Amino acid sequence: MDYMLGYFVFLYLLSLAFSYELAFTQATLFIGKAISDVPASRGYQDAITPPWSSKVGIAIYIICFAAIVYGWIVFGWLIGLTTVVVFYVAVLLNKILLIHEYRLKLNYVVFI
Repeated sequence: MDYMLGYFVFLYLLSLAFSYELAFTQATLFIGKAISDVPASRGYQDAITPPWSSKVGIAIYIICFAAIVYGWIVFGWLIGLTTVVVFYVAVLLNKILLIHEYRLKLNYVVFI
């Protein structure tokens, strides 16, 4: 049981990293479009994104996928399916509750 608890704590920490990576990518897209004079699809996103960002993002995606597959294999299909749903919900909640930009968007949508 302690092993499963440790696994879920690790998975939650991965969901934090996943959420921040998604938010960082969306922030660079927003800023890149805002400083661009030409209405392009990405604007200057490639120019303002640090070179290490894509490597870190790919590493986070691979580690998250491997952790979910590992849980599916070790704990069975029912816990594996639950893990996928809980991971998805955790990423959404992290983006809404912990990342400031999404809290502002949520307030804007709710009150207007």
